[in-house]
Amino acid sequence: MQTREDIKAFIVQEFVPGGSTGEIGDDLDLLNTGVIDSLGVLNLISALENDFGLVIEPEDMDTANFATVEKIHAFIHAKRAA
Repeated sequence: MQTREDIKAFIVQEFVPGGSTGEIGDDLDLLNTGVIDSLGVLNLISALENDFGLVIEPEDMDTANFATVEKIHAFIHAKRAA
């Protein structure tokens, strides 16, 4: 999940079975549209930790970090840079 397309592919695979990455825009609010719910955010966080070896601290668990593909992408890059 390094690129926006990788993030979209994960989201479709996990949360939109039978969907396509073309349905997920970079700025689509994944939480408010119901694509991802609160348990889905935890699943996403777990995948980010496992796939990237990121350590996601409790203060990082702000849903704003995971609301859109763009925000997820920025979060990954910020954590890797830290």
